[in-house]
Amino acid sequence: MPSDPRIQQALDALAEPIEAFRSTLANTSEQIRLLISTRVERNGSSVEVARAELGDFAAGRIDPERMANLLSKVEPQAIGHGEVVGRALEVSNELLARRENLFRVVVGDGDDLHAAVGRALAEIGRAFAVTRIVELVARDEYRDSEHAALLDGHPFEHWSRTERKVDLALVVCVAGRDLRVGGLADFLDRSLKLVLVVDGEAPTAPLVRLITPKVLVMQTTDPLELEYIARHDGPGVVALVPDSVAQFRHDPAGGPALADRMVIMQLPNKNPRVLGLSSAFQQRQDLAQLEALAATPAISKPSAAPAPGPAPKSETREIGRPGVAQAVKAPGGEQPAAAPGMDALDKLSAWLLDHADLSGPTST
Repeated sequence: MPSDPRIQQALDALAEPIEAFRSTLANTSEQIRLLISTRVERNGSSVEVARAELGDFAAGRIDPERMANLLSKVEPQAIGHGEVVGRALEVSNELLARRENLFRVVVGDGDDLHAAVGRALAEIGRAFAVTRIVELVARDEYRDSEHAALLDGHPFEHWSRTERKVDLALVVCVAGRDLRVGGLADFLDRSLKLVLVVDGEAPTAPLVRLITPKVLVMQTTDPLELEYIARHDGPGVVALVPDSVAQFRHDPAGGPALADRMVIMQLPNKNPRVLGLSSAFQQRQDLAQLEALAATPAISKPSAAPAPGPAPKSETREIGRPGVAQAVKAPGGEQPAAAPGMDALDKLSAWLLDHADLSGPTST
């Protein structure tokens, strides 16, 4: 299956978020390298550096410690935990070296799809951990007992809101009998895009369980239809499936009503057989749900109000942006009086406060 051409087609379709992430990671790596050269390597060595630069002639005449203190006032302040920052640089370079493989997941036979995706995201999350670690060190808030493990894996459930907003993509290779997708809903947050490359016979319509208003969900046999997820602004999951299963598309861009968003291209045999953990009953339920969703009538919209008649000749309406209240000129071209400016309002308020009796009631 690793040689399946659909895998490369999926990676090509998701090239934009993949390259954007790698570019950000490369920039982070360079920033850490500069940090090490300017603020980590100096730590604890300023006196020795000053003594070496002053040489034998200054011995007994110039205090190298005092000179180091003077230099520290114009040089960037040194920071500690150099070994941790060095490890962060190693992790960022290690992730960069994996190139597209960082975004490709192969689910082993019998393995759990949810767990495999979780492990892949925890690995990608190490890139976020690198930034966190370096920021903590720079602020002198790093604590080895609390933060060191971040560089070994940063699980999706611990990602911050900002981290979840970063555009990410995964291509997941999975056998059809292991296509148990219910748990994938845990990861469909903000901007994550998943493409499942399915090998062999598969359940009829498993992805139907993932449909929500803002999530692109699609089962298709045609890799060219990956353009839907490539251009979708938000989370999505697409399965490249064999011909024997349902083909459908739930596209949030289709409209506000479910019927506008649902398209069924193909329905399979309604008498599926047991496949892995998917029973015939479960697969029939998925198909029934798919048909029900596609048959949902569009929400009836209120009838448009009758078009207003022509405006009186004495009025001239100014056309502006939709949804913005429009100005109406007064008859004869006269304009309504302008509202007082802020200056006038401020003066009026000050006068009222100055002359008002703000004292409380007196007791008798």
